[in-house]
Amino acid sequence: IITGNGAGISLWIKGDAVIQENKIVKNVSGILLQDEAKAEIQRNVFEKNGSGISATKSSSIKVLKNSFKDNTYDIILRDSARGDIRGNTFEKSNESIKVAEVSRADISSNSFLNVKNAVKLLNRVKVNLKANRYLEVGEKIVDERVGR
Repeated sequence: IITGNGAGISLWIKGDAVIQENKIVKNVSGILLQDEAKAEIQRNVFEKNGSGISATKSSSIKVLKNSFKDNTYDIILRDSARGDIRGNTFEKSNESIKVAEVSRADISSNSFLNVKNAVKLLNRVKVNLKANRYLEVGEKIVDERVGR
């Protein structure tokens, strides 16, 4: 169990990691990636974090088969980050996936249950959405992109 930290796990400056089978609870950011860091994040449980995963500044993530519950934000991609987000479960969050500031994401085969916003798009982003399930969701997609 990784709990009670600013960032539970941090990767910086071209770091590369596989992060799997952890329980990440009550952190400001469960996993933080910056400065071209890369990670494959699979089969983890994220609960009651400010953000489950935050990827910024050209970082790249694969998020596969994780469980997110009661986080303020489950996944944030911004500042040219790239994400492949597949087969995850998102439950009881404010915003499940937020993609902003020239980032790109493939979001497929995820389940969203009782969340305020499943996917939020800001600024100039590219997103592919495919085969996601939405149950008791306030908004499936909040699209606030510039020049769409």
